[in-house]
Amino acid sequence: MNIDAAGERRSHSTLWKVALIPFGVVLGLLTGWIVLRAWGPAQAGPRMISADDYPALRAMLDDVDGPRGLYLFDEDIGYRFKPDFTGARHKADLFLHRTNSLGLLGAEEIETDSLARNILFLGDSVTYGDGLAQESIFVSQMQEMAGPDYRLVNGACPGWSGRQQAGFYAKYLSGVDWDAIVFAVCQNDFVDFRWGWIEGSGYQWMMADSGSPLESSRMSQIRSHFSGAAATAPLAEHDDATLSAWSPGVIESYCNEVLLPFTRRAEPTPVLLFVLPTALQFEALAKGAEEEVVCEPQQRLAAFCREYDIPCVDALRLMRESDQVDFERLYFRDDALHFQHSGHEALAEVGWPLLEDRLDAVDRLP
Repeated sequence: MNIDAAGERRSHSTLWKVALIPFGVVLGLLTGWIVLRAWGPAQAGPRMISADDYPALRAMLDDVDGPRGLYLFDEDIGYRFKPDFTGARHKADLFLHRTNSLGLLGAEEIETDSLARNILFLGDSVTYGDGLAQESIFVSQMQEMAGPDYRLVNGACPGWSGRQQAGFYAKYLSGVDWDAIVFAVCQNDFVDFRWGWIEGSGYQWMMADSGSPLESSRMSQIRSHFSGAAATAPLAEHDDATLSAWSPGVIESYCNEVLLPFTRRAEPTPVLLFVLPTALQFEALAKGAEEEVVCEPQQRLAAFCREYDIPCVDALRLMRESDQVDFERLYFRDDALHFQHSGHEALAEVGWPLLEDRLDAVDRLP
C-alpha cells in the first residue's frame, strides 16, 4: 500500500472523529435533557399548600398530644403558639413552656397602666431559647438587669422568619401600647418560610423556594466560593436558610419588604434591631477570614438601618470587643445558631447596656 495514501486515510479518519465530537456533546446534552424531562414528574419538588390543606394542617398542629402540640395553625403566618397554654418547652422537655392570652411567653399578662416600659422582643428559636429553661434566655436575663423600670416581653417562636414575626405583631399585638419593639435578628430570618407538602414526608415548614433549581444553584455557588479557602470554609457549613444571608439582594429584600413597612406601621412606637451572630461566623474569623466577608450580612443590614435611622445593635461586634466572652461556650455543640446558657448570658451582658442606651435615645426624640 502507498504510504502517502495510508497516511491520508488516517488523517481523514482523525478529522472525522474530531468533527464528530461536537455532535456527540450535543447528542449527550439532548439525551440528558430528555431523561431529566422524563424523570422530573416522578421527582416532583415540594408543593406549596392551598386553602384545601388548611383542615389537615389544623388537625396536625392543634392536637395537644401531637408532636407539635404547642402550636396553632394560622392562615396568615403559618402557625403560632397556643395562647393560655402550658406544656413542655420546644426541644427542652424538662422545662415548662407557658404562654399568656396573647400567645406571648410567660403566664403574665401585659399591663399598660403601670410605670414600667413594655418592650416587645420578636424573634425565632434562638430568642425563644431552644433547649433551655425560659429563665436562661437572654431576654429573661436582660429583664433581671433592667429592673422594675422595664417589662421585657418575649414574643419569639421557633421556625419563624422576619415575615412571620412582623405578621404576628400586625395580627395579634398591634393593639398593645408598646414602648418599643426589638427585632432579635438571626441570619436565617431574611428568607420566606411556608408550609409545603412533600410526597412521602407530608407537611413540612420550609423555605418558600425550596426545590427551585435557581435557588439550589445560587446556594451551591456561595457554598463553593466559601469552601474554596480554609479561612471561609466554616461559612459553607451553614444551612441554606442561613447561607442565603450572603446571597445578593436577600437582606435588601427583607429590609424593603418587611422591616421598613413594619417600622412605618408601628409608628410612633420605635423599632430597634438586635442582630445575632452564628457560631460559624466566629469560627471563620478565628481562622483569619476577612471581616468584610464574614460580617457582610451584618454590614448590609447596618447600612440600611443607618439610611433610615433605625437603631441597630450588632451582638457579634460587641462580643468580639468584650474581654469577658468565652467563645468556646457560647453555642450548643454542632449547632451554628442556638446559644447555650452561657451564650445567652453573654448576649444579655453585652447587649442590654447598648439596647437600654438606644431606648433612652429614642425616648428623648421630639
